[in-house]
Amino acid sequence: MRILLIFVCLISLHISQAQRPGGDKPPLIEIKAKILDKESGQPLEYATLVLQSAENPERVTGGLSDPSGDFSVEIIPGIYDIRIEYISYKTYELKGIQLFNPTDLGTIILEIDAEQLDEVELVGERTTVELRLDKKIYNVGQDLTVRGGSVTDVLDNVPSVTVDVEGNISLRGNESVRILINGKPSALSG
Repeated sequence: MRILLIFVCLISLHISQAQRPGGDKPPLIEIKAKILDKESGQPLEYATLVLQSAENPERVTGGLSDPSGDFSVEIIPGIYDIRIEYISYKTYELKGIQLFNPTDLGTIILEIDAEQLDEVELVGERTTVELRLDKKIYNVGQDLTVRGGSVTDVLDNVPSVTVDVEGNISLRGNESVRILINGKPSALSG
């Protein structure tokens, strides 16, 4: 009985060692390159490298270039589609590249994609509150909190200004306030 128990233990130990998950993994290889701008020759920091396995497209790896434009990525040997992308630059692609040994892709030059660049529209707006020596100017402009409201609703949102139920306006408790709308006196104060 004792020999049978030892035999069963040895067999189970042998089976558990033979079925080890992960098994032998192939050694990783290093892929290197340098990314430069075509016009200036300057390195492109944060350029994206995408390595997608041609045999198993779900296996994707990659990395970003450092401040000197260099990147170094370790991958499992195989056949890969390589893409290098950078915002507003044309994508650099290599398809079906066999990578079974450490490889230096050399210097890769990216050029600006003028078709992606479009016009830039600048919209200037004044600040909401302007402080001057003799007055405080409140620009309603694009203030969403007062859209569709009355003048008293607008004044209620102005800091230091209070509007009571009867419509009396006061600035820091002082009711002798002169209110101008578009630079002209209004009938709101009084």
